[in-house]
Amino acid sequence: MTIWPNTVVNIPRMLPVFLIPVLALLLTVPAAAQDVPQDAVAEKKARTLIVGRVSGNPRKHASRLLALGEHIVASHSAFDHVEVILKPNPDDMVAAAQRGEIDIVSETLFTALKIEATGQMDMALLEWKENVRSYHSVLLVRADSPFQTLQDLRGARIAFEDPGSTSGFFLPYVEIMEAGLNMVPDGSGQAKPQHVRYLFGGAEINVVGSLIRGRVDAAAISNLDMDDDEVVTGRFGKELRVLHETRPVPRSVMLLRSSLPEPVRDELKAILMDLHQSDRGRSVLRKYFKIKQFEIMEADVRSEFDWVRNAFNTHHNP
Repeated sequence: MTIWPNTVVNIPRMLPVFLIPVLALLLTVPAAAQDVPQDAVAEKKARTLIVGRVSGNPRKHASRLLALGEHIVASHSAFDHVEVILKPNPDDMVAAAQRGEIDIVSETLFTALKIEATGQMDMALLEWKENVRSYHSVLLVRADSPFQTLQDLRGARIAFEDPGSTSGFFLPYVEIMEAGLNMVPDGSGQAKPQHVRYLFGGAEINVVGSLIRGRVDAAAISNLDMDDDEVVTGRFGKELRVLHETRPVPRSVMLLRSSLPEPVRDELKAILMDLHQSDRGRSVLRKYFKIKQFEIMEADVRSEFDWVRNAFNTHHNP
């Protein structure tokens, strides 16, 4: 049996843990070492759709990407095979895109902009994730806080989620900077009295908790988290106040490799946009991270991205 590099193979759930590394080693033996003709390798590579994803849980997520990829391959004239490439963090995915290793990948806007900046992939479709087309960031303060506007944040400390988060970092960071304030990492030794210091708290509940406990003066989460009982509503609602809401951005986007031939790209987009029209397609979308549908980016949507790209180009290396 020929085993192709990067091909996803489901590992049996009952396989002893100590045998998994051995199986992984067997599955990554180079094709050349198995005497596979090089022209056959090249032909397979050319007709293989490579689906990427940032994931901290490969066992859970590989099957979701594989389901989407298999549906595309069954419907697309240019592909006969599918491979899944999972990366542990956004920077690794950006590097893979830079090397031209990914054909399609879904991402939130901030990471999507970093991928697009490589020049190897383009944002092609809007992705309704969990029935949400767009979302925005909410900057919270305690109910008794004296802060009323963004300008009042001079000298304050803010908790963000993580450096790769669109709603939990990028959007509020950009709008605070565009309000004329300067931001520096907390503890960097660079802060002056007029600077806004920021830190990362990780999970949304940790960010909100640090604000409730008075460790920071403000905290940023998404408007979707505001409706989550485990984060705000019903637990901390009366203790918090919304200081600022950012402009909305798409919840998620699908990027396609720029060097794919235009007919191949067009067929890919058509297949993805048609998924929500059939029972089978809707089943694939549900498995693929509870997506409602893919939507074409019209000219007005693309024009709205101008400010985001400009902000990204100015502020993406804080």
